[in-house]
Amino acid sequence: RSGRMEEVADKLVERMEAKEGKAEGKVKEVWSIMYRMFKLNKGDKDSRVRLFKHAVRGYFEGILVDAESEKLLSTVNVPDVCKTSLSDADLRRCASDVSKLRHDSRLSAESFVAGALIADSSRDYGARAVANLLHGIDLPRQSMSLWWNDSFWGSWKDFDYSLVLKHCQTAFAV
Repeated sequence: RSGRMEEVADKLVERMEAKEGKAEGKVKEVWSIMYRMFKLNKGDKDSRVRLFKHAVRGYFEGILVDAESEKLLSTVNVPDVCKTSLSDADLRRCASDVSKLRHDSRLSAESFVAGALIADSSRDYGARAVANLLHGIDLPRQSMSLWWNDSFWGSWKDFDYSLVLKHCQTAFAV
C-alpha cells in the first residue's frame, strides 16, 4: 500500500513541477515583452501601443509577430531576468538560509504535509516550500501572513528559481 502512495505522491510532485515550470516560462516571456516596450523609445505612442498589443496577443494566442514588429523588438537586448549562477559566498549563504528554514517550526511536517504522505514526498515538498519562501512565493498549504514579514521571504528572488530549488533539494537530500 505504501508503494501506491509513493507513486501517487511522485506523480503529484511531477505535475506540480511541470506546472511551475510552465508558469516560470510565461512570467519570463511577459517580462521580456514589458522590458522591450519600456526600453523601446522609437515611434509615436500609438505605434508603441499597437506593437505592445501585437506582442501580447502573439504571446497569448501563439501568433508570430510580423517581420517589421519583430525587427523593431529585436533591437532591444533583453538581459537575463535573474542571476543564473551562485558564487561561493552565495552558496554558503543559501545553504545557511535553507538550513535555518528547514528546522523552522512553521515548516514542520505536521504543518504542511498531509499525514498520509510518506517521508520522501514530504522532503520534496519541504525543499519546494523553502524555495518558494526564498523567492517570495506563497505556499498553498500555509497562510502567507506567516511569512511575508520574515527576513527570508523573497530574499533570493534575484536568482533563478530553478537554481534555488536545486540547492534546496540538495540540502533536503542530506
